[in-house]
Amino acid sequence: WPKATLPTGQHDLEHVEEGGSDELAKVNPGTHRYPCCIVWTPIPVITMVLPFIGHTGIGDSDGVIHDWGGGPCGKDNMMFGWPTRYLPLSLSEVEAPASTRREAWDQAVAQASDEFGEKMHCVGCGSDCHSHVATALSYMRYRGSGWWDKVTLAAWIFFYGRPVSMLGLVYQFFGLVILAIFLVVRYSSA
Repeated sequence: WPKATLPTGQHDLEHVEEGGSDELAKVNPGTHRYPCCIVWTPIPVITMVLPFIGHTGIGDSDGVIHDWGGGPCGKDNMMFGWPTRYLPLSLSEVEAPASTRREAWDQAVAQASDEFGEKMHCVGCGSDCHSHVATALSYMRYRGSGWWDKVTLAAWIFFYGRPVSMLGLVYQFFGLVILAIFLVVRYSSA
């Protein structure tokens, strides 16, 4: 899968693209702004047992989160709560002239959101939140690819996503740790 290209020499919460009209706001979890980022949040109960399963969205260049869970695409109101992980992406990886990359990013996010507003949600083999984000990346030809898929995207977020806070990280893995401890205690005494 693609390796995340992160801004160099900057703190996690200072993801900034520089250069005229491509300058982005900083990631700000306090105001839920994630410009040009993929965001992820746990799905209650399911994520506690399977910590790699969650709900995704994508931030436009202003940081407004777009997420889809069937029906019209949501803006700034993620289906399962605010992000607990995020993956900052780079406008320089959008296949467009440098002066229009920000616009190309926003158009791709809007186009994917409009398209998915007409689709039926079907986890697994059909359209889901990961498909929505993958479609936006495909429309902008992120890293030169028009074939982003949800499996690659899920792995990318799981292995390269940054936790927003320690609490989010604990929530993601707490259930699995408790289950593992229970199984070890249960079967080691037998």
